[in-house]
Amino acid sequence: MTGQKKAGLYGLGLAAAVLAGVAMVQGGDDIKNLLDPPADMTFEWAAPTTGSTAVRYEVQIRNGGANSTDVKTQNVTSRSVTFSVDWLTLYEVRVRGIDSSGCAGVCSASSLAEDRDHEEPSF
Repeated sequence: MTGQKKAGLYGLGLAAAVLAGVAMVQGGDDIKNLLDPPADMTFEWAAPTTGSTAVRYEVQIRNGGANSTDVKTQNVTSRSVTFSVDWLTLYEVRVRGIDSSGCAGVCSASSLAEDRDHEEPSF
């Protein structure tokens, strides 16, 4: 096993231990919620402001971060998409509109999908 793989496994184990500790502090002795799958994630966007009106959207969801080649494509007619997620996994989402003639617009920049809002810094 290479040093990089060992470091990755160590980091994953450390993250799991931190999550377990947080769950125990917040939920007492019951850590069953760590064993439950995470809730599905919903990603929303605004309609394009230029070009022809989009009648559907092509959504690309990259599983595993910027260096991953695991990309799933979905077509939706609303300005949101909901997808299942795994614990400790990065997801990037990008979208492009498609008009009634089938012409596709430019893809948006990839956005890091997160499961919560960030609070103001405490310092």
